Amino acid sequence: GNGGNISVESTANCGEDVTFTVVPETCYEVATVTVNGAPVALTNNQDTITNIAADQTINVTFSPVVYEIAAIVGNGGNINVASTANCGEDVTFTVIPDNCYGIASVTVNGTEVTLNANNQYTINNVTENQTINVTFNQISYTITASAGNGGSITPNGANTVTCGGSISYSIAPADGYMISEVLVDGQSIGSQTSYTFNDVTEDHTISATFELIPAGQIVITVNADDEGGTVSPTGTQTITEGDDFPFTVTPDACYEIGSVTVNGTEVTLNA
Repeated sequence: GNGGNISVESTANCGEDVTFTVVPETCYEVATVTVNGAPVALTNNQDTITNIAADQTINVTFSPVVYEIAAIVGNGGNINVASTANCGEDVTFTVIPDNCYGIASVTVNGTEVTLNANNQYTINNVTENQTINVTFNQISYTITASAGNGGSITPNGANTVTCGGSISYSIAPADGYMISEVLVDGQSIGSQTSYTFNDVTEDHTISATFELIPAGQIVITVNADDEGGTVSPTGTQTITEGDDFPFTVTPDACYEIGSVTVNGTEVTLNA
């Protein structure tokens, strides 16, 4: 059949022994061999028909050589690749990192390879079993915090947050100062005393500036939970000493007010 040849004499004398050799082509292997319809097992791709007393029919079939492709994948992603390949075939595989993960390394048979822009690589002319090993690393981002004179932000400086994670900041003025403004990625969020970055998927910045409390003024700091409702006004407010300070608490839909405290003492709101 297709895929190889047989080396054998076309005639033999009665009583003679005849040895034949099966020669598969590159990327093929011997599938079946029969002599006069009976299967035979070759030794080194040869067999001998002994003491010939009749015409002989040798039938040989070949099959393509198939190699296995083993994919070993670490946490954080997957690989799209066939589990087998025919000898001489080109095999392309695609590495697919999970959300918030990047590709750390890819090796083929122990040798590191570089993927193309589509996270693909092609193994050309496969002539042996292949082992693909892929590892992933979790992506991290940097949050840079800074504070001007007259107060502090905690934590300060550059902080690393894994992709999808969160980090909270506290802003505190020094004695005699109040929060002037807090900027998140260059945008003002007012004079908040705290801020939380949730589900981080990029680098961020947060900065705080402070100013002296004017003479005769007092500072009122208003905070609310990040979720569930709002309070107005919020952040750092200044009023003249002795004045009243009205504020309004508004729960979101499906929420109710849990508690309100003033200087640590729980208070009751009006209707």
